[in-house]
Amino acid sequence: MFGNRDNYNQEDNTDLLVIEDDQEDELGLEVGEGQISLDLKNSKLDWFYGIKRKLNNVEAVVEAIPYWKSFVTVAALMSSIATVGLLAYFIVDLYPELPPEFPLIFSQDTNSWMLIDKEILPGVPIAMGIVLVLLLRLNSATYKFDRRLAQMVNLGIIIFNILSSIAFVQLVSLILVY
Repeated sequence: MFGNRDNYNQEDNTDLLVIEDDQEDELGLEVGEGQISLDLKNSKLDWFYGIKRKLNNVEAVVEAIPYWKSFVTVAALMSSIATVGLLAYFIVDLYPELPPEFPLIFSQDTNSWMLIDKEILPGVPIAMGIVLVLLLRLNSATYKFDRRLAQMVNLGIIIFNILSSIAFVQLVSLILVY
């Protein structure tokens, strides 16, 4: 049905199967030079499957890298995601109840809080997320030549995330109580 095994394309020295004209009509295929055109159907979800395939490839690469096999690295990543999520949740949930000016920075010169506008507050989790992503990226590059330094930076990120979450929650609760 698909041609004889004796009909290989000897000119190109390839292993392509040559289909004769009567077989082409029988199969309903148009044959180009050394090719069989297949009428593949494209679905509406091809873009989704492409993204899914790329994510699976990234996951396979990440699983193979020893940097991600460390508990401290995974804990730093998860604490970063949790901290940014917690900050974003509190800001979105409590935004209408917050005063127009928010004390975010303490000035030791004047021994008082420097007030920032309430509109700047949603940028805090975004800025913090960008800084944490850059730190994790820099840390993964550092891991290649100094693993101990990378582990210590990851521990520093975890401690920073815990302390900043506690500080922000206390600051928001202090403002809402008084």
